[in-house]
Amino acid sequence: MAIIILGAAGCGAYFYLAAKKSQVPQKAAPEATSSQPQGQKQPADETAAWKVYSDKKYGFQFKYPADWSLETQDNEAFPYLLQPNKQENCAKKGGEVTCDDSAFFGAQNNEKKLEGLAFLEDKFGWQEDSIKDFKERQINGQTAFNFTHLSEFDASEENSLCVQLPDSNFFCLGGAYLTPSEKEILQKIFSTFKFTK
Repeated sequence: MAIIILGAAGCGAYFYLAAKKSQVPQKAAPEATSSQPQGQKQPADETAAWKVYSDKKYGFQFKYPADWSLETQDNEAFPYLLQPNKQENCAKKGGEVTCDDSAFFGAQNNEKKLEGLAFLEDKFGWQEDSIKDFKERQINGQTAFNFTHLSEFDASEENSLCVQLPDSNFFCLGGAYLTPSEKEILQKIFSTFKFTK
C-alpha cells in the first residue's frame, strides 16, 4: 500500500511540476498606437515669402511672387501689371526684344449688375464660345469665377479670375502669353485672393 501511495504522490508531483513549467507568464498587452505619425508637419506654404497687394477701397488682397514686379500701366480696364522679373516669353520684334508674358488686373464697373458670362460679354465683348474651363465658386460669400479666354487677336489663351465685389462691381486678374510654369504661378496667385473686411 505504501508503494501505491508513493506512486500516486510521485505522479501528482510530476503533473504539478509539468503544469507549472508549461505556464508562461502573461505580458501586458501593448498600448494601441495611432497609424498617423506623431509630429507630422504640414507642407510649407510656398506663398509665405510672397509680396501682398492690398486694395483698401474694396477690402481684398492677394499674394504674388517676390520675383515678380508690380507696375501701373496706361489702361483704364486693367491699370496694374504684374510681370516675372525673368520673363520667358520673349521675341525680337523690329530690332528690339520684347517680352509679352504678364498678368494684369483692375476693378471693373458693373453698372448693369450682371453676373458671370453675361458680365464678361457685356464688359469685354467676349462671346461664350471664346470662353472655356469656366468654373464658379464662392470667396467669403462673393461670387468668383476662373476661366480661360481665347484672344480674338491671335487665339492665345488668357487665364483669368474675376471676383464680384460687395458693390456688384468685379475685380479681374488675368494673365496672357504665360509659359506653362508661369500659368501654374498665376493659379497660385488666384488661390491667395481673399477679402480682408
